[in-house]
Amino acid sequence: MDKNAASPRRGILSYGEIAWDRLWLVNALPGQETDHYLYQERGGPGGCALNTAIDLAGLGERIYLAGNSVGSDPECRAILQKLRALRVQSEIARRSGARTPFCQVFVEKETGRRSFILAHRGIQDFDSADRAHQDRVLALLRRGRFGHAFVQPYTKIGSLRLLKKIAAMPLKSRPWILIQDVTPDSPFVRLADAVQISIPDQEVFSESAIRAMAGKYFSSRTVTKGRHSFTRQVFVTAGARGVGLFEKGAARARLFPGTRARRVVDTTGCGDAFRAGLMAGLARGLPLEKAIRLGTKCGAWKAGIYGSFFETSPRVLVRPA
Repeated sequence: MDKNAASPRRGILSYGEIAWDRLWLVNALPGQETDHYLYQERGGPGGCALNTAIDLAGLGERIYLAGNSVGSDPECRAILQKLRALRVQSEIARRSGARTPFCQVFVEKETGRRSFILAHRGIQDFDSADRAHQDRVLALLRRGRFGHAFVQPYTKIGSLRLLKKIAAMPLKSRPWILIQDVTPDSPFVRLADAVQISIPDQEVFSESAIRAMAGKYFSSRTVTKGRHSFTRQVFVTAGARGVGLFEKGAARARLFPGTRARRVVDTTGCGDAFRAGLMAGLARGLPLEKAIRLGTKCGAWKAGIYGSFFETSPRVLVRPA
C-alpha cells in the first residue's frame, strides 16, 4: 500500500525548530557603514517546524508540533497561546530561566529579499528533559497517530534520534517522512522517504539539472553499508519557476509549474508553506501532482503575506487544487 495514500483521519507531525521571529521591513538589506530605514516591525512565532505546523492548521489539518526546548519568557507564552488558539497540539519542553531562541529577519520592502541573524543558542541541544518529551511523541507514533511527518534536521541530535527510532518500527506502521535542506551524504537521508531542497534564482531549473542534483541522493554512497535507505523522492523547489521531482528508479525528473504570487511582500516561510500544502494534499489522498500543485499555491499565497506563515480558511486554497 502506498504510504502517500494513508488515511486522511490520521494526523501530521511537525518536528524541529520552534523559535521567535523578529521581522523588520526595511528599505534595503543592511550593508556595511550605510543607513537604512525601518518601515515596520513585528514579532511572532517562527521556525520551520512551527511555521509548517501553523500553515497545516490553517489548511484544516490535525497537526502535532514538537522539537527543541523553549524558554520561560514572554515569547514562549505567546507561542503557546498562538498554538492553543489554532488548536495545534504540541509537546514542547520549557526551561526555567532560559530564553526562547529567536531570529532577526530583515525583509527588503520592494523585493521581499531577506537576511537573517540567528540567536539559536541551545536550539540543537538534547538532554533528558528533551528525551522525555520526545518519548511521548514516539508513543503516539507507535500507536499509529500520524500518517505523515516532517522532521527538520536542523535540530540535529533530537531529530536524528527520532528518525532512528521510527526506522526501527515495522514498515507498515511508519509515517511517510519528509526532511529538508540536507546534503546527499547526510545521515538523515537514508532515514526519510523524501527530501525537500531549494535552489536560488540564479541556478538553472531544468529536467537535466534537477536529475543531476537530485540523483545524488540515491547514490550508494548516501547509504551506510548494509543498511536500507527509505528515500524515494526528492522535491526541488525553485520559487515561482516551479518544483522539480526526481524519484528513485526514474529515468527522468518531472517539472511542475509554479504559482506566481499576485504580489511579493515577504518570502519568509514560503518553503514551509509549500511543504504544508504538499503534506496536506498527500494526507488527504490527493494524487502527487495535485498535492504538489496545492503546495505551490500555498507558497505563492504566503509570499503575499508579511510574516513567517499564513492563517486562512481551507476553502481559500483547497478548492482550486
